[in-house]
Amino acid sequence: MKQRTASRVTGNLGVDAVRNFCERYGFIFQAEPREDYGIDCYIEIATSSQPLNFIIGVQIKSGDSYFRGEDEHGFYVPVSEDDIAYWLASNIPVIFACYRSGDDELYLKHIQAYAADKAVQPSSIKRIEFNKIHDRAGPQLEAYLNNLVAATPSELDRLEVAAAQAPVFVTPSRRTTLVPGTFAQGHPEAPLKLDEIVRVADRTVILDPLGDGNSRVLGFSADSTWTLVLSVQHLGSMCLHQELKFINRILGQELSLPLWTKEDFEAGNELPLPDELGRRLEHAQHYVDKLEIVSGIEAHREYRHLESAGQPLLALEFGKICFNVDIRDANGRRALMLRTSTFRPAREAAILIERLSLGKMGPWAPSDEPEFFTQAKGFQSICEVTLHPRGDLVAFGVMTNAEHGCWGNNDVHHVFLAIKDLRELCVGAMRY
Repeated sequence: MKQRTASRVTGNLGVDAVRNFCERYGFIFQAEPREDYGIDCYIEIATSSQPLNFIIGVQIKSGDSYFRGEDEHGFYVPVSEDDIAYWLASNIPVIFACYRSGDDELYLKHIQAYAADKAVQPSSIKRIEFNKIHDRAGPQLEAYLNNLVAATPSELDRLEVAAAQAPVFVTPSRRTTLVPGTFAQGHPEAPLKLDEIVRVADRTVILDPLGDGNSRVLGFSADSTWTLVLSVQHLGSMCLHQELKFINRILGQELSLPLWTKEDFEAGNELPLPDELGRRLEHAQHYVDKLEIVSGIEAHREYRHLESAGQPLLALEFGKICFNVDIRDANGRRALMLRTSTFRPAREAAILIERLSLGKMGPWAPSDEPEFFTQAKGFQSICEVTLHPRGDLVAFGVMTNAEHGCWGNNDVHHVFLAIKDLRELCVGAMRY
């Protein structure tokens, strides 16, 4: 004779509790007729007049045995690594429901938000913790589920980012609208002139109008392949080494042309002789002209740790959706982080920057012994943002813990990223 097991009865009570919750608050309950691998049923959010086609998956656990470590404040339910991986792989929100018939109490937890709040590797989550006040199925959970409609990225939100014609880069001092392929209004299109921005003063080669003795991006080639960087190394108040670096971000190689070197100092020259400096600038100008290097748009430049009450001050706006930009840890390494708090949980994408492989170049020919920098440099904060005037490339200057010399300024590591790549990362971050 066929028998109805107690576990099936208890499980059905949990499903009925979720169904009753939906009926009480105007949601649409959808039973799961297929094989159950981690989702028991679905909830569709609806207004008083119409369904919204916004679906939430629900995993239900029912019975006293699931209420572990219970006290007056809460309890937890053990889960497996496979459970967490399955739920987090979902392209819709997933709610974990726990029901007990003895006191007819139903508790709900949003799995994706719970995992994000834990801020650990998903494989480290071994249990779901419930608060008896905040997670009890009632009006506050009704409001939470309704708010998930706006707090969950839709395909329309992703299209908002993907199709934004003119993203805006926001810094503490300015908003720069980026129109890819269109030269910034009022920005010179001719190659920059080094002799107009380089001068000699106080025993160092400095650049007007800043003259602050730090490395910085000067410009970009018209095709966005090459970036020109002034690299500065210090020894106290004396400049040990300044050079112009032509960096090919596609090939990961660089050509370095010195302006002021350690050898100049050791030869007894407190600064480059005017004729020699002119010769070096003329040599560098040849490559500037050949590569059609135009000056960049300096959106931000401040050599201190950039923070304000822990909140990033840099952002990239795609229409109404804004991604903050800052430096944070990702998988044990420092990364450039793009993060939007528009949704719940917040969406983010990380670009690891604690690595660099640049091949030293002679005149247009890679050497046989490229330099590799793979050690962590203690990346701290973004101190410089320079934009390509055509709106398709951004250079981030990142302060590190490494110093140039005995005293000196902190080293600056430059990261070059195409706006289209940043856009794609942001779109990807908005997928469940």
